[in-house]
Amino acid sequence: MLAYSAIAQMGYVTLALLSGAGGGFGAAAFYLVAYTAMNLAAFGAIAALTGTAEPCDRHDCRGLGYTRPFPAGVLALAMFALAGIPPTAGFIGSFSSLPPPCGPGEIVPAVIAF
Repeated sequence: MLAYSAIAQMGYVTLALLSGAGGGFGAAAFYLVAYTAMNLAAFGAIAALTGTAEPCDRHDCRGLGYTRPFPAGVLALAMFALAGIPPTAGFIGSFSSLPPPCGPGEIVPAVIAF
């Protein structure tokens, strides 16, 4: 999820930047700040959960909500934000990057983005 999100999220930033000064630059700046916060939260939670030099896999994540609820909650919230689930910053950022290119006759970039 973390590797894919870097590719997918930058498409929204590019779309906002290409739309120009009519709100696109602000939307791109907000999205970059939100994306940085989402990634820092996700990697910080993973670092807090692993904590050892041993490799871990998905089976090690069973029951994290019971054993370590705070890092597990931060990781879940960061993953929801990276996926763009409302009402997280990932959704707000991707949604705010779409209205600037949606002027009269410019609906094609918005349709391609989704």
